[in-house]
Amino acid sequence: MRNSNKRPAHNRSITEWKALVERYFEADTSKEEEAELRSFLTLPEAAGKEFDEARAVLSFLAVGRELSEKKSATVSLRSHRRIWNIAASLLIGLAIGCSWLVTHQRNNQCIAYIHGEKITNSEIVLQQMKLSFQEIQVDSEKLDVKNQLNEIFDTLTAEEESKEQL
Repeated sequence: MRNSNKRPAHNRSITEWKALVERYFEADTSKEEEAELRSFLTLPEAAGKEFDEARAVLSFLAVGRELSEKKSATVSLRSHRRIWNIAASLLIGLAIGCSWLVTHQRNNQCIAYIHGEKITNSEIVLQQMKLSFQEIQVDSEKLDVKNQLNEIFDTLTAEEESKEQL
């Protein structure tokens, strides 16, 4: 058996190490004392059953820290990948949109439906458009107040003449 008065590494006796373990479980140790305890638990002097629980807890925490650091590095890589994927998707979408816009603008056509027939000849479409505007212009000249009054009175005089003939 071990002599409890024997002074292992870090100048503490086994009894002092046991007291440090108890303080560790009560959360009364400093970071330096926890680091000393971790290094002590790797030594042959700490091979006894009295240190098994402390070794298990500290090992569990060490593995947890290691996994947490790996996970955060993986999460960081995943988030960077996700950002790059989104940026690449946006660039591809932008390129497709621009190419569609360029080809669509190149294919602008004059289209008119005349008597249910689709006409794509630009000259014919423009000619029909001009004719339509001329008709509108003629109709707008007829909408002049003077012309309208003349039409009203012409109609009245025509009615009176027809009555006289009867």
